[in-house]
Amino acid sequence: MSADFTNRRDNPYAPDDLPAEIYRSSFRDSSEAIMITDRDGVIVDVNPAFESIYGYTREEVLGHTPRILRHSSTSPETYRRMWEQILNPASGAWKGEIVNRRKNGDSIPVLLAITPIRDAAGDITHYMGLALDISEQRRLEARIERLRRENGATLRHEMRNLLAGVTGYLELARRHAEPVPPRVDRFLESAENSVISTLKVLNALRELEYFEQGCEPLDRRLLHVEEVLRRAADHLSPLARRTGARIVITNRAARDQVFADPARLELVFVNLLKNALEHVAGIPGEDVDVLISGEEGRLAVAIHNGGETVPPERLATFFERFNTTKKEMGGTGLGTTYAEAITRAHGGDVRVTSRDGEGTTVTVLLSRPS
Repeated sequence: MSADFTNRRDNPYAPDDLPAEIYRSSFRDSSEAIMITDRDGVIVDVNPAFESIYGYTREEVLGHTPRILRHSSTSPETYRRMWEQILNPASGAWKGEIVNRRKNGDSIPVLLAITPIRDAAGDITHYMGLALDISEQRRLEARIERLRRENGATLRHEMRNLLAGVTGYLELARRHAEPVPPRVDRFLESAENSVISTLKVLNALRELEYFEQGCEPLDRRLLHVEEVLRRAADHLSPLARRTGARIVITNRAARDQVFADPARLELVFVNLLKNALEHVAGIPGEDVDVLISGEEGRLAVAIHNGGETVPPERLATFFERFNTTKKEMGGTGLGTTYAEAITRAHGGDVRVTSRDGEGTTVTVLLSRPS
């Protein structure tokens, strides 16, 4: 719809001169469900695609409001924010994914766009809702995710069997080579450490999937976040000494308590602090600064490090699996992924920013107890 219709030499119609039948045909023949309401939200028309997608006939919905499509899985808060944005002159419209309800009660995910229709004076007279059925897309995504989990579980099982064989042969090699020459002993130790590291990766992948599926129980307790942070920092003190950096924790929150699993939350901070320490390794005078503060009713833990910034293309995949820039320090690329998964399992969020001259900051946001 970006063509310029004002040049009559190329097109005989200016926008306001297009025959009404063209608009009516577009409405009638659209493959997306279209609903028109008056300014009070009463449905005055729907197109055939609406009838096909939702199962209602046009006559059944005329005179009703869009509440007839509301599904229990969509919260009242979602609708409140939706209309707040539509009625805001700065935006004047809303677009997003929502779950609606068919006539038979089934849920249907749609991409919904709602825009106001105005008269010549600029006053709202009607609203138009356009919905794209994405249920098939969601089914395909679910199938892909199921196959990914099943294949991942099979691969982990097979790798564990292979590693068990490798471990057994390493033990036999030690036993039959006694006394083991020092050089051979170093080779065997390196191989054994590689097996242990691989097993840790497999365990981390399994636990990640449990968190993503919501299958991993959390032992939530009332905790002081600063205490958890300091335990994580103590755990990393050998690495801090090797890198020559300190972990400096500042608490500016009036109340730093959260309901969380102490062991899991400590792992979040261990992974993020370890990542920050590795990025300042060998840079004189660089520390890892941690700030605890309140942000929009939540507790924010900002972990900042200087050093080399994260490129924009890596920033977009910062929390994805195997995204590491520190392989030479033994990184698996699962630390930030694990930290994000645990935080989200607690109902929190994780953000990252990285700018030249300012360094990188990873912020963990956790809900405070009411």
